[in-house]
Amino acid sequence: MEDAYAEKLSITVEKATQGNMVTSYKAPVASQVDLINGGGLTGMNFPGAGAYFTTSRNIANTSYASERRAGVFTISMPESIFHDLVECNKIIHDRWESDSFVVRPSGLDEFRENSIITHSND
Repeated sequence: MEDAYAEKLSITVEKATQGNMVTSYKAPVASQVDLINGGGLTGMNFPGAGAYFTTSRNIANTSYASERRAGVFTISMPESIFHDLVECNKIIHDRWESDSFVVRPSGLDEFRENSIITHSND
């Protein structure tokens, strides 16, 4: 079963890769905006399953951002580092949402440190 999820994640990432960067999105709840902008995308702040991201701007905007009204974070990171995190099982496919993935708490520091993170309200 894990192989099937790994394959879905691979396909999801292929669609989100431009050049050598993987772009993903997170539609936060309002209380997370300042936290994430302040470097708080950490395992301590996202315990349990970790933090959820999507590679589809449409999913971020329509499924979550419109409801949460806190904008969308755009996260870009080198594809090689993303794949390293997948290989270490720190990034896994989101079983409930297509084109989405979860960064486990143990991988969030490395994910954050290697990402360009911007926030917009549109």
